[in-house]
Amino acid sequence: MKFPFPFLHSLLVNFTNVLTRFPLAMLYAFTGTYAAILEAHLTDPWSHPFWIKVILCCEIGMLFAIAISTFMETVSKRKGYLMGSRIVLLLLTTAYFFSFPDKLLPTDWYRFILLAALGHLLVACAPFHGKGHINGFWHYNKSLFLRFLTAVLYSAVIFAGICAAMMALTNLFDIAINNNTYFSVWLLIAGAFNTCFFLAGIPKDPLSLDKEDLYPAGLKIFTQFVLIPLLSIYVIILLAYELKILAQWDLPRGWVANLLIAFAVFGILSLLLVFPVRNISKNKWITLYSKAFYWILLPLLALLFIAIGTRIKNYGFTEERFWVATIGIWLVFTAAYFISTSGENIKIIPSSLIVVIVIVLVIMTPICIKSQQNRLTHLLQEQHLLKDGKIITVNGQPNPHDSHKITSIVQYLYATYGKSAVQPFFNKDLDQLPASMKTYAFTDTVLNSVGIEPVYFISDSATGPLYISLYREDNKTINITGYDYLISRTYHVQGKENYQLGKHSASITFDKSRAHLTVTIQLDRQDNLHIPLDALIGRLLSRHRADGSTTIQDSNFVIAENNQMQVKLMISSLNGTLKKGSIDYTGMNIGLSYLIRIKK
Repeated sequence: MKFPFPFLHSLLVNFTNVLTRFPLAMLYAFTGTYAAILEAHLTDPWSHPFWIKVILCCEIGMLFAIAISTFMETVSKRKGYLMGSRIVLLLLTTAYFFSFPDKLLPTDWYRFILLAALGHLLVACAPFHGKGHINGFWHYNKSLFLRFLTAVLYSAVIFAGICAAMMALTNLFDIAINNNTYFSVWLLIAGAFNTCFFLAGIPKDPLSLDKEDLYPAGLKIFTQFVLIPLLSIYVIILLAYELKILAQWDLPRGWVANLLIAFAVFGILSLLLVFPVRNISKNKWITLYSKAFYWILLPLLALLFIAIGTRIKNYGFTEERFWVATIGIWLVFTAAYFISTSGENIKIIPSSLIVVIVIVLVIMTPICIKSQQNRLTHLLQEQHLLKDGKIITVNGQPNPHDSHKITSIVQYLYATYGKSAVQPFFNKDLDQLPASMKTYAFTDTVLNSVGIEPVYFISDSATGPLYISLYREDNKTINITGYDYLISRTYHVQGKENYQLGKHSASITFDKSRAHLTVTIQLDRQDNLHIPLDALIGRLLSRHRADGSTTIQDSNFVIAENNQMQVKLMISSLNGTLKKGSIDYTGMNIGLSYLIRIKK
């Protein structure tokens, strides 16, 4: 078939080559893109996250499919082996899909992130599974990185051009184009085109790159004059902080672990970026910097272990703490390896990380669940609230601090792992509770069932901050009898939004200052209806401070009206930090439900 334009023939040939070389990866890319477009058009996607699960599985499947294709290209030319491995991957991603619970939990997202990281590392290492080929490995990953940046640039330009064309149609020919259409176009470009373009640039003979000696000058300049100076600032701050700790004999702050990991990651990255030119005579500083970097890293890692170890000792393992501790151990191994060797084998970095991630995927969740369950068991035993492993019904209450700890652990177990992590402590079958229960409603229900009053917030200071989090109960419906429309919205900052109420247009403005909250509603650009919320929220906070209640009752509402409409405004959620004795709304998130009746 002869094409009138050569570039069309070239596009078709490249697309066909990609489909031939990476058929399963492209299948996952197209399926994931389709699922993302459908998901974007759902009004409440998180209530039934079917397509979200499809997207997650397709992302993982695509990465592993790319790794399998590039791996098999260097191992065997037999198509049967390649086809068999692809079938196994299809079965595994199908099993992964059905492993998701009805409601996605934080632990599912942790697992996805680890699997995605594992997939990217396998893509980087797959063709270089044997010994040697260090130079080829570096240039192969350089090609992948530059191809990715090029693909992003092409995708952005194409999207901008299509958007300009659609806006021209709207403004010149009055063709209405929904905002979701723009988002769908971006998903199509990012999911399908971007992936196809990237795959077309993956080197077909990675091992031949061992002979490559071309090094981008811009990469060296970026590393030498941007990354390394920034790292120097990091290390000065961290070493000064370590000296401060030694001088004051004060435990390090928890967040210092994030800074240390960021320093280590960027430091290793900078050394990898200049790896091919390290042996050039004028670049001998790179070898010296490498050794110095890993020596400096060791005392900083000691600081990391003190910080994360203190948190684990006091509060047990969580996914974040487990991962930080594991990364710390891996960094110790990496530093020891490069200090004790010539540092030539940079493949050890992704290879060892692959091993670490596989181990973490297997043991992290069980260890974290058991750690928090053991903490809860110990607390309950101290308060004599446990018999045969089950919480017994009590008349008296534990002291507030222990009640707060018990409440926090139950909250964490349910929010992160679901009912199964809490079930061992209760005789009652928790599966009978609604699957969509919010964390606070669930914690209230299960602890009240054994006579323990949940304590969510505690402050040791009379003037200290008080964190509150109040919600309507999950199984409570909103009675809209007598009203025409219901609008629900959660506000983090002040702002204005427009709504279409049948043939009427409405705007709702939410004003939030330090001491006042006001809602202003305008119908058909006529008279404003102002509704102050200070008194309503004041009553809610007073009730919470009086009896510790964390649920919002249906009686918490205010009714206002003018000649055009009547509005019943209800508070559905309220969370943030308050200073005792004063009100400060600026750091609070507020959920409101508006019931609107338009007067004829």
